[in-house]
Parts: sequence; C-alpha cells; structure tokens
Amino acid sequence: MVLMHALSRRKEIERLVVCNVDHGLHSDSQMHQQHVQTQAKMLGLEYHGYRANAETIASGNGVEDGARAARYACFDACRKTVHANY
Repeated sequence: MVLMHALSRRKEIERLVVCNVDHGLHSDSQMHQQHVQTQAKMLGLEYHGYRANAETIASGNGVEDGARAARYACFDACRKTVHANY
C-alpha cells in the first residue's frame, strides 16, 4: 500500500498498474484485496486482482515457497494482461 501511494505521486511514471494477489491463506484475505482495489481506484490507478492457485501453494516446498510460486504466476498473468514488457 505504501509503495502504491508513493509511486502514484511520481510524475515521471506514465502508467502504474496495481496487481494484487489474494493467497487465500487467512480469513480476511478477500477483505484486504477489496481494500487495495478501493485505494487504487481512489488514486485513479489501473487495478488487477488475482486469486492464487491453492494447488500451486500446496505443491511448494512449504507454504512460503508455494505462495511465492503462485504469486509469481499471478504477476506473470497480470504482465500479459496489461501488455507489460518487464
């Protein structure tokens, strides 16, 4: 959230896309994703929300590893959706 707010103030950034991943690992995760979406909208930013694949999380070498793999897959999907080349 802090990074989103800070980057939204940078005039030299032509396009800022917010990609948020809900890992589904706690009961408030959907509420957190909604909060990020609301904040992005208030800042006039393009927002894309994703839900991490539970099977990817479970297939990792522990929850942190699996969540990381799922998050990277979501970021890659977002990158393709917005046609980013980075």
